[in-house]
Amino acid sequence: MRLAAGMRFPGCRRPATGSRRRLPGPRRLRAGATCGTVLLLAAAVACGPPEQVSSEDTVEHAVDKLTRQPSATLFADLDGSPAEVRAFLENAGQGASPQRAARLAESELTVALGADVPLEELESYDSRTRLALSLNLGDKDIVNYKSVGDAVYLRLQPRELVREAHLDPRERRQLREVVDLADRLPDSLRSVQRLLRGGWVRLDPDDYRDFGWAVERFARLPLDGDEARGAGSVLDGTELRELLSGLRKVLVEHGDEPRPRASGRGGGTGTERLTVGLPAREVAEELAPAVAPLGVRLRPDRVPDRRVTAELTIRRGVLAGLTLDLAALTDRGGSAHLPLRLRFATGDALSVHRPSKSYELEPQDMLAAFLYGTVHGPAR
Repeated sequence: MRLAAGMRFPGCRRPATGSRRRLPGPRRLRAGATCGTVLLLAAAVACGPPEQVSSEDTVEHAVDKLTRQPSATLFADLDGSPAEVRAFLENAGQGASPQRAARLAESELTVALGADVPLEELESYDSRTRLALSLNLGDKDIVNYKSVGDAVYLRLQPRELVREAHLDPRERRQLREVVDLADRLPDSLRSVQRLLRGGWVRLDPDDYRDFGWAVERFARLPLDGDEARGAGSVLDGTELRELLSGLRKVLVEHGDEPRPRASGRGGGTGTERLTVGLPAREVAEELAPAVAPLGVRLRPDRVPDRRVTAELTIRRGVLAGLTLDLAALTDRGGSAHLPLRLRFATGDALSVHRPSKSYELEPQDMLAAFLYGTVHGPAR
């Protein structure tokens, strides 16, 4: 049950002798239902009575198992109704229209990491780690993003979003103007045409913040353009790359002793359900980049010094899920609760490789397209 020699988790020092370490795992895992029993019996025969494993070790091993493969995936969504989402945002001082709240309730963020070696062998999740992101609304991908090597790739789907039911008249009119603009732009702005028609474009990573306003305007991302963590943060893979290692640190180094949930086991053979107390401020810091695309702004510096209860699901020894109340990660508190649901999987649910075809897009091209649409107005 000890970590193989040479294996380290990104950003963590080598564990002291006798400590345990490996990494997290996802939903939809394949494992024989009797594997754990067979291994325990074998250990009992060969080595005598099996060593007792504490709840802390169970969580640490469950988290570490996620990175035994060269790729891992995280899924995030708000587990609430449109009314609950709106009530939470209003209580947190981030008001939302009924239409926007309905969109957020249907949104799901998928983040996939990939490398050429098992993720646990990397010292850190830097640019050598390939990153893919998808923001899904219902059954439609609205935004796709990839960071591979020294390039960033972006794809928007305004044509899909304009068919979305949860748009107010002004938003629908603006999106139709965007879709129409793609058909009217001159050939000199072909890269913008490709972006607005759902094709991949290639960006310079140093310019990602210059595209934030365009992503929000052309894809109606549920973000606030005047925030540092606005749409531009979706294009910065640094924080999202560090999400897994950040969550590991919070769970393993700052978590209270896990306790079985009142419902006990459940969810099928090999499933454990635990609760663990975590420091709210540190959790908000790590989760802020994941919830920003879902329309929630977390301000860790304003979160009171308190503990938040997280519910963990461990399936066949691998972390499969984490749920907590976002209300505990704000400075408002109150009764407007909204669960954030995270699910984990080994493997890449999204391709983490470069698109087969893409156009280079410069920030000035987006500005030129915006000005072109402003000067010429919508088609009549």
